[in-house]
Amino acid sequence: MQRQSSRPTVLSTRNSSSSSSSEQLPAAPRIAVIPLPDDDDDVPPSNEPPRADSLADAIPISLPINLKQLFKRDKLAAGVVNNVIAGNEIILVHRRETFDSNPHTPALLELVVNDERGTFAHAMVRQLADIVRAPLDVNLFRGLSSARQTAVRAHFIAQAPSVVEGEERWKAFLQGQTGTVPAELGPTGENLLEGNCFLWELAKKEVGSGKRWVLLVDVPGAL
Repeated sequence: MQRQSSRPTVLSTRNSSSSSSSEQLPAAPRIAVIPLPDDDDDVPPSNEPPRADSLADAIPISLPINLKQLFKRDKLAAGVVNNVIAGNEIILVHRRETFDSNPHTPALLELVVNDERGTFAHAMVRQLADIVRAPLDVNLFRGLSSARQTAVRAHFIAQAPSVVEGEERWKAFLQGQTGTVPAELGPTGENLLEGNCFLWELAKKEVGSGKRWVLLVDVPGAL
């Protein structure tokens, strides 16, 4: 089956469920996704257990992977174990450096597997890559905390040819003036992740009171 793109659905920007009752984390944007497999054989059976908890101890030579660019399936397979992820599971997208120093830091993004059959890790990575390349949803942006809004805006304006042009494009984005500023010139998922578009790891890690799926990304300067 030929892979098609699916549009992610913004569920909420409520508090992360990865925290315990005594650890109320600020809101992270939560997106429901239905990752589509490359072919029919990729659809996981609902009762198949994960094949492993994490990557090998040594970082594979194929990592990191630039999510802004198209990457081949064999490159992804060489770096990320294609674990089965259960339906309704929440994958926390964290900046690698921040997570390593404090696992309780609020996630940049939360992805919910919106398919009761579950999915594969590789499908989730491909879905995140689609989000990174897609225009940023203004409603999702407005639901972010004020600190996250400031950081996303600053990252976008810093990428513009000039501050003035960046401000104009940003104003058009907030006002929904897609005819004034083409979608490709407006903010994208890259800005939502504040430039952390290099994939380093997808694994189960200790977060709060138990193990959670965590997808670690970072900026190019961290290479």
